[in-house]
Amino acid sequence: MKTPPTFADLMFDVDTAPIQAVLGYGGAVMRRTIPHKQAIIHRPSGRVLGVVSNSYRIVTNQEALKLARLVCARAFPGVAAAEWEPARVSAPLTLGHANIDLHHRTHVLNLSGAGGDWKDPYTPFLRVTNSFNGTRALRFDFGFIRRHCENGVIFEKDLASLVVAHQRAALGEFDVKVRAISLEDKWREFAAMVSALRSTAVGPDLARNLIETLLTLPPFAGCSDQRKSDRTVWAQEIDRRHHRYADELGANAYAVFNVVTDFAARPPEIASFQRPRPTLEKRAGLWLRLVAAAVAKSTVIDWPSHLTDLRKAIHQRN
Repeated sequence: MKTPPTFADLMFDVDTAPIQAVLGYGGAVMRRTIPHKQAIIHRPSGRVLGVVSNSYRIVTNQEALKLARLVCARAFPGVAAAEWEPARVSAPLTLGHANIDLHHRTHVLNLSGAGGDWKDPYTPFLRVTNSFNGTRALRFDFGFIRRHCENGVIFEKDLASLVVAHQRAALGEFDVKVRAISLEDKWREFAAMVSALRSTAVGPDLARNLIETLLTLPPFAGCSDQRKSDRTVWAQEIDRRHHRYADELGANAYAVFNVVTDFAARPPEIASFQRPRPTLEKRAGLWLRLVAAAVAKSTVIDWPSHLTDLRKAIHQRN
């Protein structure tokens, strides 16, 4: 598989197999079973997806999707689970883990009350993250996506507090315990934060500094020649995207926010770009909250202090 996996590619069954070591000893070849370990096998191809402990509770992507619908039903009472449907997926070619986004089919919100207009619609979505190699816990995150299938933002401390490890004890009798939230309440909160960003002026130099911080780009000084070349391309790409959003939305923090989510949705073809979409969408959500909180405290933001706090907050989450 050379093209990005599709939704159908992720709906596969798996098998398990014991792990054996092949040893050369005294001129003979011996096989020894490795205790307490198992391989997870991609049934359609027979490829090994990961090696995990025997206590690892395997959850297929089909099962994770069913659990995501259950989360939607319990988190948003009064909104039918059937109204949430898979819309976006992302996974490496190895298929070792996957992100599946469920968008609400009819609940589309616009920013007309937050300094925007009806041409700036957002759709609520739920992301389920699943893995077959032990690198990621089964988790569910809530967020909003701009214009239905473009830039997204994740809110880690709302629905995302539900994180389940892949251990038998954790999932043996799985019971989804989710705090019920109102879509309307979440929308009003999100719109208020966007309004704070729209009201916060950000010039080109500060915008570039903020974007580079959110993308965690290395400082130019001390870079190798190749890295310096990449940083030059980075700077050009940041300026190009920021110019486009500043023309559309104004020279404000909301334009910066959209540049970061744009990098998440449409990563540049730069070899050193290794920022997964979920990581950048969570950072965008983190920064959205930080700016909104700063605006609530003062009409003038101390940007040097803000950048220091932002770097610390990103470091703590890495």
